[in-house]
Amino acid sequence: MLTSLTTIDLKTGTLIRYEVGGQPRKTHECIPNPDVWVEGESVIEADFLKKFMGGFLGEFYCGALIPIPGGDNPGGTPGSVHAPTPLAA
Repeated sequence: MLTSLTTIDLKTGTLIRYEVGGQPRKTHECIPNPDVWVEGESVIEADFLKKFMGGFLGEFYCGALIPIPGGDNPGGTPGSVHAPTPLAA
C-alpha cells in the first residue's frame, strides 16, 4: 500500500515528500543551497534519500497540510485537529 510519495527535481536537487491518503499532503521539503548544487555533478546519497522518503528527517518537516473542508478525506490527518473553525455567515 502506497503511503507516501517523494518527488526529486534533479535540476535543482529539491526533494519533496507527500503523505498519500485521499488528498496528497506535503510533509517534508529539502531545498539545497544553489551555490552547492550543480546539475549533473551533485549526488544525492542513497542513505539520505531512504531516510527522507521514510519521513525520518525531522529537520525537513514542514507539517502536513490541513485538509480542505468538504474534500475527499473528511477525517484528514493529525493536522486537522488544528484546523480553524469556519465563521458563521
